[in-house]
Amino acid sequence: MSDHHQLLSTRQAAQVLGVSVRTIQLWVEQGLLHAWKTPGGHRRIDQQSLLQLLQQKQREMPLLNLVALSSEPSFATQIKLHLSQWQLPVEVSSSQNGVQALLLAGKTKADLMLVHQLPDDMDTNLLIGELQQQNCQFILCSDPQQAQQYQVPYLTYPFEPRFLKPLLQQTLLQRVRQKID
Repeated sequence: MSDHHQLLSTRQAAQVLGVSVRTIQLWVEQGLLHAWKTPGGHRRIDQQSLLQLLQQKQREMPLLNLVALSSEPSFATQIKLHLSQWQLPVEVSSSQNGVQALLLAGKTKADLMLVHQLPDDMDTNLLIGELQQQNCQFILCSDPQQAQQYQVPYLTYPFEPRFLKPLLQQTLLQRVRQKID
């Protein structure tokens, strides 16, 4: 079974959404969540269905916080454009320097930092180390060789939706799993 179709109990779904089990049951009955019943009569909620409901119900409260680090304003603008098209619950903060980006990551409890170019104003190893301590993933979007040198993920820029969207969806699914555990 793929990550997008894992099943959750009503209790797990309630924990993720911060609601009661009865609310989950009502949402299933109303068709807001896709679910089925086991032979024993227990509901199983499709995780993708849960993500879709989160997107609908929590537009004002993002599930993920992302910091876009680039001297080019179009970098963060392009990320925001993609997110608005996909309607993913991700809040984007932008920064033009490494120190400000690190402060934003701490303030927003960022999950991801997409970096267009490595910052000149601070040591890259220090930046990556601090982000790792905050459980924030550092992703370089300018040079695959530098990404390999610093042992961080690489994402092409300008962004290709077939790479950016799955990355964000996978990170959202990981976030949901963390709430369950």
